[in-house]
Amino acid sequence: MAAAAAVGFGTGGYMKFVKGQNILWFGAAFLPLAITGTVMYNRQDEIAKANAYRYIIAKRAATAEHEGKA
Repeated sequence: MAAAAAVGFGTGGYMKFVKGQNILWFGAAFLPLAITGTVMYNRQDEIAKANAYRYIIAKRAATAEHEGKA
């Protein structure tokens, strides 16, 4: 998110102060943040499922190991 903010605000600052364009370029600075946030939000379900599957596999392995020692 920090990298997206740096790209957005860097572009906005460059366009306003170096190129002398309209101040509306600073509004466009939020576009990379919005895109990054949307992508991260949409991936949360997949990450949660992957973590749950890893937990189940680890739990089964621990149970099998425990039962094997008995």
